[in-house]
Order: sequence, then structure tokens, then C-alpha cells
Amino acid sequence: MPAPVREVILAPETSRIAISVEPALNALNSLMMLAWTEEISGLDPWVEKTAAQLSDQEIGRNRLVLMGLYFALVPEHSFPSFPAYLDHLEAMDPIELRDRVLDSYLALPPHDEAYREADKDDVLASEAVFLAFLRSRFPEESIDEPIERQAFKLLAHPERMRSVVVDHLQSMWEKVLEREWKRNEPLIEETVHAFGSLDLSAYSDAELAQQITGKSPEELEKLLHQIAEAKKVVFVPSVHIGPYLSRFIRADVLWILFGARAPEALRQSHAALSRAELLVWLSALADDTRLRMLDFIRDEGETCAQELIEELELSQSTASRHLRQLAASGYLTERRTEAGKCYSINSERFKGTVRALEAFTR
Repeated sequence: MPAPVREVILAPETSRIAISVEPALNALNSLMMLAWTEEISGLDPWVEKTAAQLSDQEIGRNRLVLMGLYFALVPEHSFPSFPAYLDHLEAMDPIELRDRVLDSYLALPPHDEAYREADKDDVLASEAVFLAFLRSRFPEESIDEPIERQAFKLLAHPERMRSVVVDHLQSMWEKVLEREWKRNEPLIEETVHAFGSLDLSAYSDAELAQQITGKSPEELEKLLHQIAEAKKVVFVPSVHIGPYLSRFIRADVLWILFGARAPEALRQSHAALSRAELLVWLSALADDTRLRMLDFIRDEGETCAQELIEELELSQSTASRHLRQLAASGYLTERRTEAGKCYSINSERFKGTVRALEAFTR
């Protein structure tokens, strides 16, 4: 096993919430970002650049492993390094690794009663049954059928599945991740230390989530339910995630990845972190379509997505991609109505951006 790197974990003594570097989860999340570049904008430039350099075969394999076999990858505990995590995967019994996926699927509540009593043998009876089973647990838009067909073939042959997973992760670590991790680890550790220096024990879990992620209660609404149910919550700073949050769940532990940033009260003491967060905000504004959207919503008031699509002559996928980034960056507040998702200007984020820029003049 490679020599372990130092691991930084800080947490309020009286809280279930911790803040940790989590090298293995950080690397997995970066690979996940590479699989999302077509769906979302505003990720770290390294993600876009790296995805563009991968071959079609590498992109396809990355989507298969990170999306089709996602539940096989989620760690059951922390690891001191990504190589240590890979060693663990390689040593696992292939049936146990496969069953991580199937058990996770079976634990989800079905919306098709025909598959309520399904077991592992049922799920793997045939490719057609497997796809029908997935549709009983997931919305249709979240199922990538070509990927799931490949995943079925691997789930039916666990040793082959383990080999594909480990070989791909090892290859990606050596080709694109190892050097990038060494470059970004200091900034991630700085985030952990910055929040660890605050007295967070007086905050509720919801208040801690806001303090750490910089997100509003409205943006965290769904996530707060999961935080309340988890026995342990670990926040993990990421350099690649842009304005978004992502999560990993294993047993009673919820890991939440967020953009590396400094606490509001310590922004001046952590200039590199403050610049990293400002770059995420400015990235959301550095596009004509997104500025046109903001301009229209400013003039018209709360606007639903469909109206923006029609007025600005955008495709649904283009509008969704841009609105997702503006909302995640805090420039728009999102509200669900009978007409769909509607958006309003969040003036506080614009004021915060101006204040951050003005700091360069002092």
C-alpha cells in the first residue's frame, strides 16, 4: 500500500457535522464532473479542459463506471489517499462489490408495484428485466439506456466488473488526477482549517450547512432533510465543483461536496479561497445568454423557464443548463409553481460580487 498522506478532519465537538479533505471522495467527484460536462456549465476550467482531451473511449468508460456503477464506488469510510482506496477496491470480493449496486437499487422505494418484491436474481434475470427494474426506481430522464445495458453485462460478471472499475480508476488517477490533486490539496486543506478555526458549536445543523456551503436555506431545502436523517454528515471542499453541491451516501454517513471557499468572517485572511469563490461567481456572468436571461428577468420580474425559452428563442436543454448555473451561483432564486420552475433576481448575490471586486481597490 502507498504511504498514506496526511488527513485533515475538523469538526465541532458537539456536532454531528465534520469538515474533511477526503482524498478518495474528492477524486471520485472530480471524475463525476468529467461525466457531467454536457449537462451542466460553470465547472472548474480543469474539468472542461480535461474532458476535451479524453478520447471517446475514455469518456464512455468514465460514464459507465461513474454513472452506471456509481453505487459500487461510494466508500463505506474515509481513506487517507486515492491509491489506498483503489487498493481496497481491488481487494474486495467481486460479489460484494456487485451487491453494493444491487442492494442500493433494491433499497429504493419502487413506483411500480410489479417490482416491489424483486430480489437480486430477479434483477439480473435478463437485460430487459434489469432495465424495467431501473424504471421502477428512477425517473425515465435519469436512465441512460446504453450505459445501463453495459452496466448489466458487468453486473452479471462481477470479476469482470471489478477489473473494469479498478483499471479505469487507476488509469484516470495516473493520467489526469494525481498531478491535479497535488496542485489543489493545499487549497482544500486551507478550507478545512478555515472553518475549523471558527466556533461552530453554537449553530444548528441547518445553520452550519449555510455557513459552510454559502447557500441559502431555499437552495439547501432538499439537502437539509437528508442532513437531519443522517447520523454523520461530512462536508468536503472541492476545487472542481464550481457553484454546485454533490453528495455521496453510504449507510448512515452523508458526504456533501461544496466549492472550496472561506467563511464570510475570515475572507480577508484567506485570499486564495476568496479568489476561488469570486471566480465561480464571475464565471456565471461571463456569458451573453446568461446576461440576457438576467436582463429579461430584471425587467419582467419573476419569470418561468418556458417563457425564457420562448422569448429568448432557446432550446430547453440550453435554457436549463444556463439557469442551473445562475441559480447555483446565487444570482437567481428558484421557485416551483404549477407552470414549472420560475426565477427571480437575487440582488444580494450581485451586491456581494461588487463588494468582493471592490476589495481589490483597497
